[in-house]
Amino acid sequence: MKKRSQDMLVFRDIVRMQGRIQDSGKMMAAACALLYIVLCCFYIIVSGRLAASLAVTAEQLALIEIYKGIGFVLVSGLLFYLICLLFLKSIRRQETIISMQEKSLLQAERKEVAAMFAASMAHDLNNLLMSLYGLAEGLKEVENGDETLVIMRKAFEKGMENVSQLARRVAASAKQGLPEKEDEVHLQDEVARLVALVRKHPDLIRCEIRHEGAVDVVLRVNTMLFDEAVVNLLVNAGQAAGAGGRILLRVLDRGEAVALEVHDSGPGVPPEQMDAIFQPCFTSKPEGNGLGLLAVKAFANACDGEVTVARSDLGGALFVIRMPKKGGMPTPPAGASI
Repeated sequence: MKKRSQDMLVFRDIVRMQGRIQDSGKMMAAACALLYIVLCCFYIIVSGRLAASLAVTAEQLALIEIYKGIGFVLVSGLLFYLICLLFLKSIRRQETIISMQEKSLLQAERKEVAAMFAASMAHDLNNLLMSLYGLAEGLKEVENGDETLVIMRKAFEKGMENVSQLARRVAASAKQGLPEKEDEVHLQDEVARLVALVRKHPDLIRCEIRHEGAVDVVLRVNTMLFDEAVVNLLVNAGQAAGAGGRILLRVLDRGEAVALEVHDSGPGVPPEQMDAIFQPCFTSKPEGNGLGLLAVKAFANACDGEVTVARSDLGGALFVIRMPKKGGMPTPPAGASI
């Protein structure tokens, strides 16, 4: 849990630092422009008076103006060179820090992908075993004392037991890489916090992000997995929608469950890829690693929910995470005692 919290803090620091670099660049440009205007005004007033007091003839005044202009260009050029040099050094230092943090985050994700894959595989194995156990019960009913069928059924059951033990070992190894602790989360506040966090992300800063829905409920979920799932969906939406794109995050009450929807105005998910996008390491991006949607699926499995993809009314993709309300509790009215 502590390690996962550190990973989210690293991600938050990267996003905030990238935002600070962009903001500091704008502030530096404005400061340089203002400084240039002030220096020019000061120079024109002071140097004009000084030239007028020193020059005796028009030729002397013209010569003073020439020297004065050349001197101003040299001094201002040197000043701007030093300012730009200091600014570039600051940017490089911040970029170095971001690069180190990104490498640290990527290394942590690579370690966790094995745990996510193991959790996904254990979940699928258990679903398969449920069907196989039903088949074994069916064989029992039709064997009618046939020794060959009995031997085959027992061998089949032994094989299923071995697979079941494998599934338990895989699930146990997955738990070592994934946080187990669950917390009570006020869904509306947590989603609002995550939206505010990612607004400075380079893939989202030029997108229009809307947050709708007023589901006043507290759910008991794995906070770190929830945060990572929502952040991944929002970043994916920003990458798909592009600059000027639209993203809608909506939280809806569906009776026994809460639905979290992420819409985007991008090209959408091709129908032939809808079943494959949640598989480990599947990606349609040249520089993608296929871990983002795997994290979304890992969260959905952890809370006994589900994640689906469809076409959004915005024209792009619609990802929906359905989370059961079991383990959660309604938010008490204002002023009520708990």
